[in-house]
Amino acid sequence: MSDSPTPRLPTVRLLQTELHNVDRATLLAALTRGSVFTPNVDIVMKQVHDPAFRALFHKAEFRICDSAILMLAARFLGTPLKEKISGSDFLFEFCQYHRHDPDYRMFLLGAAPGVAELAQANINAKLGAPFVIGCYSPPLGFENDAAECEAIRQRIRASGAGTVAVALGAPKQERWIIANRDLLPEVRVFMGVGAAVDFEAGIVPRAPVWMSRNGLEWAWRLGQEPRRLWRRYLIEDLPFFWLILKQKWASKTAMPSATTPIYATMKAGTSQMQILDIHYDDLTKAEAVDVLLTRAVERTPTFATYLNLDCLRLSQLRPDYKALLQDADFVMPDGIGIRIATRLIGQHKREHWEVTSLFTEFIQGSGAAGLKLYLAGSQDGVAEAAAEKFRSLFPDVQICGTHTGYIKDHDAVVADINASGANVLIVGMGAPIQEKWIATHRAALQPTMLLGVGALFDWTSGRLQRAPVLMQKLHLEWAWRILIEPKRMFRRYLIDGIGFLLSVPRRHQAVAKSKP
Repeated sequence: MSDSPTPRLPTVRLLQTELHNVDRATLLAALTRGSVFTPNVDIVMKQVHDPAFRALFHKAEFRICDSAILMLAARFLGTPLKEKISGSDFLFEFCQYHRHDPDYRMFLLGAAPGVAELAQANINAKLGAPFVIGCYSPPLGFENDAAECEAIRQRIRASGAGTVAVALGAPKQERWIIANRDLLPEVRVFMGVGAAVDFEAGIVPRAPVWMSRNGLEWAWRLGQEPRRLWRRYLIEDLPFFWLILKQKWASKTAMPSATTPIYATMKAGTSQMQILDIHYDDLTKAEAVDVLLTRAVERTPTFATYLNLDCLRLSQLRPDYKALLQDADFVMPDGIGIRIATRLIGQHKREHWEVTSLFTEFIQGSGAAGLKLYLAGSQDGVAEAAAEKFRSLFPDVQICGTHTGYIKDHDAVVADINASGANVLIVGMGAPIQEKWIATHRAALQPTMLLGVGALFDWTSGRLQRAPVLMQKLHLEWAWRILIEPKRMFRRYLIDGIGFLLSVPRRHQAVAKSKP
């Protein structure tokens, strides 16, 4: 699946989800190869709270609207969607469209025992042809059983199916499809169809047409399965409407538009702000994680680093380091010092966060997104200890190599990174050493995502102890660092840092006046 071209279809953004804006006829004609996901409000909300699922979801070549409520939300935002295409309808429509083409015969995976067989019989009876040629209802928890997953792949191969419709519910079906589609290259189309197999089997009644047209399918399903669905619809999904209002308000300012991905507007500069002569990206932490995961998944070449007050100070003393920051694809503001500095020049960042937590969330989401990481930095053994900690915290994370930051043979390390198969390189050597190392070797490195992460490995491995939670909440981590590393940090924070901070307004004004 990975070698199939992604169709160039227009998109509409609802919160953190990019939907393809297509009608039914266009979708059927375009869907010759790829994965189809059908987001509703619940799936959109899952992506708001789960960056890993969000990155995985956007690997699908076709993401189509399966909700009248999403249609109304898109219209409210001024970016109307062409058509609602529910997965429960599209399953049979796809079968009907390809009923005479043996290359697209279908295998049904999912539903309760006996249900898929009944759906298979009903679909074939309506078509008057054996289009659905296989089905299987896997046992509970099968996705964690490697032998069972291989047996399922063998069933699909043996059936000769060119299409697999997966009815496991979100997010399990999307995760299974992304994890297995490259292992089944003979399958042309994967579809996540949710309850569509139950509907085709006739064991679950569908909502009346008038309820479906008016966005009330959720009420029908709630009435059918109140114990299972009350929390989803009445608690977890309810903030959707408030978040859509916030997106509407944000679209009237300098924020990214509702039709453009956050990472695209970032590259275009619409989310950027400038302090002195350094640009930084003014995003919320959730948006920043989304940018990194999306660009990593799409293999977009990216050099990302951070900007704290000391980095800003060093950039004014070292032109070579300033040039590296100016050439970075993504610069993340970090720490209370840079927050105060931006306030002094009249800027107000949308959200305050520390890059340590951002990088940790990125690593957490990398496993489900199918990314492979290589860690390089800090003292001997620290990167490996950090890798072990990440593996214990996030069992699905894939770390395929580590190396100390004290490098003797740079070419050998670059070769080791490339041989590891990593597509994300995380470098923790501190600024500006890490930025220089990345810039020097970038052309020879195969990973497309290059991150400068400072002391992340030291914090994660426990070599350095993080500030108590109360100090973190009060933005006093700088004081904690002085306590644990007084010789190195006293001058940085209390002499150089404060003196430079007080000079920022004057320096910023001078930079502004120097521009033509």
